[in-house]
Amino acid sequence: MKLNNHRDVCAGLLFVAIGTVAVVVAGAYSFGSTMHMGPGYFPVLLGGLLILLGAAIVARALWTGELAPLPSMSLRPLLLVTLSVLVFAFLLERFGLVPAIAATVLVSCFGGHEFRWREVVPLAAFLALASVLIFHVGLGLPFLLWSW
Repeated sequence: MKLNNHRDVCAGLLFVAIGTVAVVVAGAYSFGSTMHMGPGYFPVLLGGLLILLGAAIVARALWTGELAPLPSMSLRPLLLVTLSVLVFAFLLERFGLVPAIAATVLVSCFGGHEFRWREVVPLAAFLALASVLIFHVGLGLPFLLWSW
C-alpha cells in the first residue's frame, strides 16, 4: 500500500497529540458541570474535539489513500525559525523591541529558499514600525523600543 495523502495522516496525528496534551494538562483542573464550568471544562472539551477530529482525518486518509513513502524534509527552515524565536526572546529585554523584531525577521528569512536583502530589509523595517505603532502607541504597552 502507498499513502498518497501522508500530509493528512501527519496533520491528523498532530491534532491527536495536541488534543491529548490539552486533555492531560487540563485534567489537573476542576472540571465542573455544564451549568457551572470549572477551569478544566473548556480545555478538556476542545482537546477531546481535537482528538476526534485528528482521528477522523487519519481514518479518512488511510481509508481513501494508498501508502507511499514520505517526502524528504528539510531541517534548515525549522531550525532557523525556531532560532528566530530564541533571538527575539534574547534581544527584547536587552536591546528593545525594534532591534528584536528586525533580527527575528532577518534570521527567519534565512530559512526560506530565496533570500533577497532588497525584500527582507524593507519587510523587517515595516514589521518593526507596525509593532511599535500597534503595541507601544496603540495599546500603550511599556516596551523598551531602543537600548544601545
